[in-house]
Amino acid sequence: MLFCVTILVVLTAFAEGSQMVVDQKNPLMAAWNGSTFNIENVFQWPVTVSDDPRGYVYRWNPNGGSCVFATEPENHVAVCQLPHINNGGLGYACGREPQAVWVLNGWNPIDFTIIYYGGDEWRFTVVNFIEDKQQVQSHSFISALRKTLHFPI
Repeated sequence: MLFCVTILVVLTAFAEGSQMVVDQKNPLMAAWNGSTFNIENVFQWPVTVSDDPRGYVYRWNPNGGSCVFATEPENHVAVCQLPHINNGGLGYACGREPQAVWVLNGWNPIDFTIIYYGGDEWRFTVVNFIEDKQQVQSHSFISALRKTLHFPI
């Protein structure tokens, strides 16, 4: 029993964050403790990320959409990896909108994460928003396909 308590204490010392409630009608909004986080006007949706050093191109649409290039095309795909010559021209769903989990990581600066689960072949995507007083808008796109990559958009 002491071992379990020790693990719990150690885990809580390193784990930080609170899960937010995603708006049921608008997947671009989530709330936590009376505060609403809205990314509707952050970008013109969908956003294309093309500076992956491996040459992959991703399309991110929090509203969900079709990933026609995926191995199993369907709607509700939040992040779509577009076809690449090195993978035989296949595309993949890298996370679905209905499985989005929003986590508030901190208040000063404001830091929250959206995790999209349920992608093809164990793919998922983590998008992290961090308030930067030096810039009007900033965040990192983190892909967890094979390793963690940071792409400023």
